[in-house]
Amino acid sequence: MSAMAKREPRSEVHRKQRMKNYAVFAALLGLIVLIYLITIVRIGGA
Repeated sequence: MSAMAKREPRSEVHRKQRMKNYAVFAALLGLIVLIYLITIVRIGGA
């Protein structure tokens, strides 16, 4: 049995890292949406 197969309870460190990952994902998604909207406005205005 490998070390990865063992399920250990998630610690506070894991929870904080997961929340940080969600924050980075949300920031990237927001940036993509912002760039998309700016592109639509620029093309629509031309």
